Amino acid sequence: MSMNKLESQPLEDNYKLMWHTVHKFARARGKRRRVSKMDLFQHSCRTWLEAVRNYDPAVGVKFTTYAVSAIWHELA
Repeated sequence: MSMNKLESQPLEDNYKLMWHTVHKFARARGKRRRVSKMDLFQHSCRTWLEAVRNYDPAVGVKFTTYAVSAIWHELA
């Protein structure tokens, strides 16, 4: 199986976007849940990797839009 362009890109290149999503989620819902931002970030990293595997560019949505939506739904 060949790696696609997204799989060859290091996860670290997207930390800023994932942290932004975590902070946004924590502001919206995190205070009620009492979950640490680091736990949310770790979960978002795992979800990001799942999004890389499941992304279909034929759908016509940018990958970052797809991944952030997947992370948000997983955290909720």
